Amino acid sequence: MKTFRVKRYDIVSPKIPAKKTLRMALLADQHNVCFGEENEQLLRTLREEHPDVVLLAGDMICRRELDAVQGIERFLCRLAEEFPVYYGMGNHESYEVESGEAWYIEYERRLRKAGVICLHNRQTQVTIGSLTLHIAGLELPLDCYRKPFPLHPSLYSLTKRIGDPAETGLNILIAHNPMFADTYFQWGADVIVSGHYHGGVLRFTEHCGAVSPQMRIFPRYCCGLFQKGKQYLVVSPGLGEHTVTMRIHNPRELILLTLKPAV
Repeated sequence: MKTFRVKRYDIVSPKIPAKKTLRMALLADQHNVCFGEENEQLLRTLREEHPDVVLLAGDMICRRELDAVQGIERFLCRLAEEFPVYYGMGNHESYEVESGEAWYIEYERRLRKAGVICLHNRQTQVTIGSLTLHIAGLELPLDCYRKPFPLHPSLYSLTKRIGDPAETGLNILIAHNPMFADTYFQWGADVIVSGHYHGGVLRFTEHCGAVSPQMRIFPRYCCGLFQKGKQYLVVSPGLGEHTVTMRIHNPRELILLTLKPAV
């Protein structure tokens, strides 16, 4: 049976009220991988951690095994019964959207019916206790995943897609591809969550992996936690694999974020 580890990060923000914390779980790049029968192992871990919010940073599925896609669908529907779930799209979801695949349309319809919030270039708001979260899901054009020379989105084009960040509350951006993290920082998110790089296949350190899906060697923002002033970027190495199916010193990870007030 495939395994994963739990990776924890603390984030300090002046926007978190005193004596309060916010717990977020981050799942990315599962690519149909199942952890136990019906993903029971993964679901059990999330129940034990009981996050306030679950963020999906894209590529939860890939089309090559539609039976396995249905397994992910059932898992996410069960997850939404117990937690608020926000789904940002990766290149695999975007490809199916652009192709107009009937099976994908039905997949997403069932997720929405179960309560999963699917964010195709839009923002939504949720209040947890005294804290208001503004969660944006950025869906990039497929040219932004082109090999080896992807299209680089400008700040203007990003803002046209998802609008401006909210002036109050905590702005969370789900953006699958971390290659453009500098633009995400410019946009003004307090917390950015990404995936896509699969930890660089071969991971040397917390932040350093060997290669990106765009065939860039030692890609910047490969995996782990990054900070720029009061802003944070968290890049998941993913829960699954695609194309290159090996992982070397690069375990699959379920990421748990604890947001704390500035002292």
